[in-house]
Amino acid sequence: MNPETYAALYGPYRPVPRRRRTDTLLTVVAVLLWLVTLFPFGLLTFLMGTASLWALADGTPWAEVRGMLLVYVLIPALAAAALTALGFVPPLRRLRLPARLAVLGAMACPLSLGAGLWTWLTIG
Repeated sequence: MNPETYAALYGPYRPVPRRRRTDTLLTVVAVLLWLVTLFPFGLLTFLMGTASLWALADGTPWAEVRGMLLVYVLIPALAAAALTALGFVPPLRRLRLPARLAVLGAMACPLSLGAGLWTWLTIG
């Protein structure tokens, strides 16, 4: 390719200076959304671990406890896989990282809070 072709077609090359973007507010929103999203999963993990230990101490067979734990592990794993796949959808992929994390956190937050609230109401 002739190096003067670009200059002949579009004029001289003038790179645009990069502006430093500060997404501080968006980053704080994304962190808060993910904290609110992950807090119920931490509580549910503690609850499942405690219930499993109590069940094993009470003499419940390991096969029953394993089935309960498997369901608990599969649900967050599937949710993480779905959010990862959603993060690579082209409209979200075009967003900057803080905006993408905020959108994904906003999508995951109601599910996490719903699971935590349902567990809390069920246990009483």
